[in-house]
Amino acid sequence: IDGPVSVGVNDAGHDVKFFGDTATNGYMLWDQSEDDLILGSSSKLGIGGAPTLDVAGGTVANSQIIGTDAGAALTVGRFSNDSGGASIILAKSRAASQSAFDSTPVIVADNDYVGSINFCVDDGGDLRSDVASIRAEVDDGTPAANETGGALVLSTTAVDSNGATERVRIDSSGNVGIGDSDPDMDVEIK
Repeated sequence: IDGPVSVGVNDAGHDVKFFGDTATNGYMLWDQSEDDLILGSSSKLGIGGAPTLDVAGGTVANSQIIGTDAGAALTVGRFSNDSGGASIILAKSRAASQSAFDSTPVIVADNDYVGSINFCVDDGGDLRSDVASIRAEVDDGTPAANETGGALVLSTTAVDSNGATERVRIDSSGNVGIGDSDPDMDVEIK
């Protein structure tokens, strides 16, 4: 261990706390009653390696799964005798922080990105080259509580290019644009 580490019991509602050099320099909290594990401040989570991969245009994600075989994957499973399935949820708010959202949510705006899945490759220099992406965005000029329209955008990267280009869009009206980012009929091909 490099530097001081403190462990506290039943401190501020958490059963166990681990701190780095200072309480704001990264910490881990565990709450047995809620079975919660919280990493805070500048903490990052690496599974299978240090969370240092710089991908997708210069992003070092706070959580990374790293490996050299098929185990470098994320599995989300649900086992229940009902019709529900597992899910991955990507969320967006214009609030400045989670605590700001908790007290005063801030509504999204038209064209805000909600989330994306980016497919990046090693191009001999780094892992910042997208070869394809799937993105969800707000497609609603006047979003409101519990009624916000969305669009789904599929992008690919052309040979000899370093950035993905929108190829297919499904807008909030259900219109599909192939090569058209503003379709005004059921299917529009450019």
